[in-house]
Amino acid sequence: MSVYRRRGAFVVISSVGAAEMSINAPPVFVVDGDASDDVLGSAVTTAATEARTIPRWLSWWVDLQAARWERAILSTVGVKDLNTLQRDANLVEVERHSGGWTIRPLRRTRKGRWIRMTDDDELPAMREIRLEVDAAPAAIGSAVRAALARPTPTA
Repeated sequence: MSVYRRRGAFVVISSVGAAEMSINAPPVFVVDGDASDDVLGSAVTTAATEARTIPRWLSWWVDLQAARWERAILSTVGVKDLNTLQRDANLVEVERHSGGWTIRPLRRTRKGRWIRMTDDDELPAMREIRLEVDAAPAAIGSAVRAALARPTPTA
């Protein structure tokens, strides 16, 4: 799932995974930038709970739904397209798995694509953050806020 920081707000978007890829999907939450870590963490936790993985044989269904999901997300956020959503934004990828939570800051290429940081990057502040599986919403919100407070380098 994705969490953007843009214009004084956090945009938390769930996802659907199919055929080794992940697509943004509702629900989406817009959390005021001044909200507490607990509120932000609760939105992240809810979006993670709603995130799902679809078997490969149903990937055609995800393809059919993708445009509808994108329109719903953009409508909720109040923007006209993904470029507007991503303009001047920071992005982290959040995963909940059996070992806990992983929060990965992403960076933009010069062509506007988001990519994961690698071990070769000379920016240790941009490394992923790991939390225990039973981390409290306030701890999750604090980690997401910290990861998004850093500048997004351009590759």
